[in-house]
This record gives sequence, C-alpha cells and structure tokens, in this order.
Amino acid sequence: MSVGGTILVTGATGQQGGAVARELLAAGHSVRAMTRNPDGEAAGALADAYVPITVTEAEGRSSDLQFQVSGVVQNTSAEQADSDVLVIVTAYDAQGLVTGFRQGMVEFDGTLAPGATAPFTVRLTIHGGVPTDEVPFSVIALGRVPSE
Repeated sequence: MSVGGTILVTGATGQQGGAVARELLAAGHSVRAMTRNPDGEAAGALADAYVPITVTEAEGRSSDLQFQVSGVVQNTSAEQADSDVLVIVTAYDAQGLVTGFRQGMVEFDGTLAPGATAPFTVRLTIHGGVPTDEVPFSVIALGRVPSE
C-alpha cells in the first residue's frame, strides 16, 4: 500500500504558483508551499483555507466485483477543526497504469477536531481485470476549514 506523498510548490503565493497550489489542493494532494514571504497575506490565506489531514491506516481488499479500501484519517492540525474531509483512492496495475479511481467524503458528526481520527471506506471498480487483494493503490486526503 502506498499513501500519497506531498508536493512542493515553489512560488505558491504568486500568480502561477498559486494557481498550481490551488489546483493540487482541490484535487486532493498534500501541498507544501514555498514562498519568499511566508508571513505575507497570500501565504496566510492559502494556509488558512486547508487543514492538514493524514491517512494513518489503509487496507485494500476484493469485494464482489469491486475493490474496497478502508482506513483511518487524522486531523494533524494543532488547532484547526475540519468540516469536510475528502479521500481519493487510485488503483494501479503492475506497470503502474491507473486501473481505478474514486473519491469519497469521510463521514463524521460535526467537525473533526485537532488530533481526532475518522474511519473511511471507498469502493471502486478495477478496469482491465478481476480485482484481487494484491491491487496496488494509493490514498490521499484533503481537509477544508469549516465555513463561517
């Protein structure tokens, strides 16, 4: 099992770097932003919109004609609660080609407090073959700050 990594975006508070960072975040990637002015308004706005979420456990198994991934996400922020957590699962074949993709919201009551965990389950169809318990996959999670 592979848990999604972090992508470094240089110039993340500029026009092009900011657009790249926002698109990656919207797609569910974990992003680290590099900027010349980390205390600036643009850096603060980018950091304030998202909550760091970590996939702490993930297990995949065959289920009927689909592949099921279950696991746990954790809010790793020291102070910010999270209102929406999106989990994205991608399955691959032996050559590394994508054979399945699915996203789903993690269900929990209210908000996910700092340090709190929540379980998730995502089912996806594997194309190009019958799913087995040996399907390589990756999981990434994205958290968003609750809207006021």
